[in-house]
Amino acid sequence: MINVDFFQNGLQVGLSSLVSFLLFPPKDSELLNFIKIGFIVFNFLFLITIVYFLATTSFLKWLFLQDLYEFFSYKPLAHKKIREKWKTINLRLSSGLEGDHKLAILETTKIFNDALELMGYRGETMEEKINQIPKEILENINELRGALRVYKNIVEDPSYKLKKETAKQIILTYEKIFKNLNLI
Repeated sequence: MINVDFFQNGLQVGLSSLVSFLLFPPKDSELLNFIKIGFIVFNFLFLITIVYFLATTSFLKWLFLQDLYEFFSYKPLAHKKIREKWKTINLRLSSGLEGDHKLAILETTKIFNDALELMGYRGETMEEKINQIPKEILENINELRGALRVYKNIVEDPSYKLKKETAKQIILTYEKIFKNLNLI
């Protein structure tokens, strides 16, 4: 038969000695100095890890810098991203390749779709979103519908032939819309 009182007394003595060692340590305890140094090293490594992840992730940019940029430039950060994408679209359009022209139209339509969602226009399709926009804001809606037809043709039929002039006209239509909406 196991004596339970023996184990309980041993556990009580062990815990009480541990608590008294931690609360009232001896002055020249090497073990305690080793533990202190270990915790100091651990805290230092933990601090380095935190600084590393704050520097490599976009958390600080998202938390502080984005708001500062928007405050001082008087424009949302999305405008800057759209302008950067617009430069690549113009480069694709200046290319002589039909595939680049198609890609420019696809990217422009995606940017326009994202911009409509940011502005609060919801819908399953682009037509639903466009129908929600007041005609005073979107003056060239017929040109936009023509651009969307070409977009659908490109998506549905990869062998769709697109002339450079048509692509330029569509990009010009989107450019007018973006300027009317103050996006570029």
